[in-house]
Amino acid sequence: MPTPVITNNVLGWAFQTSYINNTKRPSQFLKQLYFEGREENVPTESIEYSFREGDRLLAPFVEVNGEAVSVGGRSVTFANISAPNIKLKRAMDAYNSLIRRLPNTGLFITGSDAVLRARMEAVAEDTEFMEDMILNREEWMVSKMLTDPTSGSINLEYAVAERANFKITIPRHTDMTVALTGGAAEWDDNTGDGIKGDFMKVKRAFSKHLNRTARICVMGSGASDLFLGSASVVALLDKRNVAAGTVELINQFNDMGAIYLGTFCGIPCWEYSREYIDDAGAAAPFIPANVAVFLSGGNNAGKVVYGAIPDHDAMDQGLLMSKRFAKSWKIPDPSSQVQLVQSRPLPLIRQPNAHYVLTVT
Repeated sequence: MPTPVITNNVLGWAFQTSYINNTKRPSQFLKQLYFEGREENVPTESIEYSFREGDRLLAPFVEVNGEAVSVGGRSVTFANISAPNIKLKRAMDAYNSLIRRLPNTGLFITGSDAVLRARMEAVAEDTEFMEDMILNREEWMVSKMLTDPTSGSINLEYAVAERANFKITIPRHTDMTVALTGGAAEWDDNTGDGIKGDFMKVKRAFSKHLNRTARICVMGSGASDLFLGSASVVALLDKRNVAAGTVELINQFNDMGAIYLGTFCGIPCWEYSREYIDDAGAAAPFIPANVAVFLSGGNNAGKVVYGAIPDHDAMDQGLLMSKRFAKSWKIPDPSSQVQLVQSRPLPLIRQPNAHYVLTVT
């Protein structure tokens, strides 16, 4: 049987450089920006999502000694959601662990330590790879919910053949999604008046439906190009770090693919054009190129909920309520080891009107 490792053709002189890691790290910009680390593990399959709504109604006047006017109350909406399920596994047979030499290691060895260490590093690398995939999927879920241009609702939909397809719909006001079509008073107006007007519309919408202001604007690459292409916008753009929070934000997110553009009309503006590889193998940006999303956030904006892990080993280990559950098992013949990682993330937006989606085509 031929051996898969051939050494007689690599015995010439060579210099081994240090190990270069070109792995693309997972993205978490939008998740951290909007949810600010708020997470909760739950012990059930069904998650109740409920909220109360009410307009600013005026109390009616009645005649003195007149009968009181009957009034209604605020509406309450209930929905039950099952958290989406992610379950990944990777197998590594024992034979490959003997020939899987890692970078920056010696070619000839005299003991088993290098082989055993390489096996442990390979196991850790496989686990990290699956964890990165889950983090990227969580960012995808958040981006889909925050950039959905559908008027009147927020939609998170996954549709892939022979997979666990689902659709989650959350009602929101139609004022919080606007699609611009170009023209003299729109985002692509190089005088800057249209863009200032759009920022004012956003502020009014937040004031009307949330009693709060927009605290940040995140743009796709195309919206960013149009924004920076306006001479008036550049002239009014404040690039100074005027607040400690802004400085901390810049330091925190530079490595996540976001670029700070400056503050315009009192709102810090960013470009986030980082891409992911979708289920079909194509590259796509987390924020569509022609979208600008304004976020209000805050403690009541939402949290990422992790559903219960439906696994007997998780229950036996007291890990039913877990952000991640991992286990491994060995197959005796041929000898191999399988690693499994499971997670059930659900970005739960508690205030659907806490973000504004602007499409600037």
